[in-house]
Amino acid sequence: MADRHIVVENVLRRMVSGWRVIVLMIALCIILAVAYLHFAQRKYTAYVQLVPVSSSQSKLPGNLLGLAGAAGIQVNGEESEFTQFLELLKSREVAVKLAQQKDLMKALFPLEWSEDENKWRAPQGFSVRVKHLIKVVLGAKPAPWTRPDGARLQTMLSTMIVIRESRDSPVTTVLVTMADSAVAVKLLASLTHEADEILRKRVVNRSGSYLDYLTKKLSEQQVQDYRQILLEIILQQESKRMLAESDLSYATDTVSGPVAMSSPTTPRPGLVLVLSCFFGLIIGSFGVCFMDISDSQPKPTANGRGEPLAS
Repeated sequence: MADRHIVVENVLRRMVSGWRVIVLMIALCIILAVAYLHFAQRKYTAYVQLVPVSSSQSKLPGNLLGLAGAAGIQVNGEESEFTQFLELLKSREVAVKLAQQKDLMKALFPLEWSEDENKWRAPQGFSVRVKHLIKVVLGAKPAPWTRPDGARLQTMLSTMIVIRESRDSPVTTVLVTMADSAVAVKLLASLTHEADEILRKRVVNRSGSYLDYLTKKLSEQQVQDYRQILLEIILQQESKRMLAESDLSYATDTVSGPVAMSSPTTPRPGLVLVLSCFFGLIIGSFGVCFMDISDSQPKPTANGRGEPLAS
């Protein structure tokens, strides 16, 4: 324990004696941080707040479910439409639909669209060549360029979309962070619309097939209790299909948005400056300790043994 205190005291003593070096490194890091804040690309976060649409299909009571099973009636036990909606936001199916919007794709992949040539092309520029060189040096084989499509858009969306579900309320927030706030808002609007449309079509098709099955079962069933169960399920499915065929949003209701925050999300000046001071302190402290250790080493003399030569 005593040795540990001695080591700590020595380190603190070295830092105090070399405070000028530490202050210099902190100042240098702050200058670099300020330069970064001036040249860094500002990014804005857009968000939309959603809640599930209350389903018109109420669940059957437990006793009726038991009777339905005894009668050989298949009762759909699917996950909620809202859960499916959230999963669709990052799906290939939605990405393919969005890829058909040329203006949106040009905004999402600006470095790969040439206005002069009016076509897609491989990205060019110094930063692209630097990234290519780094991959080659690290031994990673650069993938051949392909024009932006649904597959590439899905890869982008899977990392870009953030979904936050509240623990205290049914509100779910979907966020997207981009350099262009207007494009972020447009992307969120298109995402939610396409996901809802895909889910709507699924429900219409599934409900139609299920209603055919239930109607056939009803014509075959003679027991009054079982017929009552079938009629209730048919009514639920009819209500579900009518909702899906309406012009209203099927899976979600919008609480707020999509809108973009007025201030940039990144970079965060306060955090950048705090981190610059921290790294300056660390680098300066290591520098002081290293210089102190170097100065404490015996300097070589003419006889090569660190001893002064006899006169």
